[in-house]
Amino acid sequence: MKKAISLFLCLLFVFAVPVAVFAADGFAVNIKVDRETAGIGDEVTFTVSLTGAGTARSGSVEVIPGEGLEIVSGEMLTEDSTLSSFDLSKNKGVVAVSSLKDFDGDFARITARVTEASADARSLEARVKLNPSGVEASGVGSVRLCGGEAKISDSVAAPGDEIKLDVTLSGLPEIKSLAVSDVVCGEALEFKGAEWTFEGAVMSSWDEATGKGVAAFRNDTDVNGKILTLTFTVKGASGEYPVSLKVTSRSADGETAVITASGTVTVQSDDVLIGDVNGDGRINLNDLAAIKKLLAGATEGTYVLANSDVNQDGKLNLGDLADIKKLLAGAN
Repeated sequence: MKKAISLFLCLLFVFAVPVAVFAADGFAVNIKVDRETAGIGDEVTFTVSLTGAGTARSGSVEVIPGEGLEIVSGEMLTEDSTLSSFDLSKNKGVVAVSSLKDFDGDFARITARVTEASADARSLEARVKLNPSGVEASGVGSVRLCGGEAKISDSVAAPGDEIKLDVTLSGLPEIKSLAVSDVVCGEALEFKGAEWTFEGAVMSSWDEATGKGVAAFRNDTDVNGKILTLTFTVKGASGEYPVSLKVTSRSADGETAVITASGTVTVQSDDVLIGDVNGDGRINLNDLAAIKKLLAGATEGTYVLANSDVNQDGKLNLGDLADIKKLLAGAN
């Protein structure tokens, strides 16, 4: 009986002694970025690694993206894990192993998309916690957002008007040159030419024959503000017409970025022809097709909303579709 009690106490002592958990004083989180610069729409990969982590059973990472970065995917990299997941809705990941393991090495891989331009670097912070030791540390990785953003000013005009639209850029640091090309406009607009307006260029030109322009800078220049003025003549009917072009920038380190700028010209006429949905001056089956597209939620194409409200109730609905059919059938 005494032997049995002694054995029981011995086993109790063995199982009551906690397994030693090693947590080094030099625990650190390091982040490696796969590129130094990125533009709008680019994806950047941040690899989170740990040093001095010691042994643990589980770990978690909370990712805090800087302005202009959106997390699109996350992956935990610890080998031989029994649990590994990353929740995009919370930007948090967890990992667990079946027995104590040294967590030094690659811990997580985070992919972020650049959503806006900036002349400054943007950072991503990763906060890591290991259990059961409870040690915590954080690290930061940065990328320079050099792609920039371009816009064309919107305008409202009438048939016969000459209009000028401003092209503006932002978030382009240390630029050596700019090139503008591929000016495209809606069928109601005729492109007449462009003029550089950005100060600081040592050379700028616009070739009317090719519809292309270039500008060069002596020193590395941060480009922010109005760079170009476009001139158009309005020749078509009422409606909304898109305008777009491409801007190619070259930075001091030779990196190039192609940015598309876009805007809209709204052409308004004093003449309202009820039922002329596509604004071509006639009421026919094309208008019936156009109003069906409008009712289905179409956003591309030429539509004159004032002409589309056939029953004049201030709304676009199936009643207007029915009344256009009556117009085409010659009903009163």
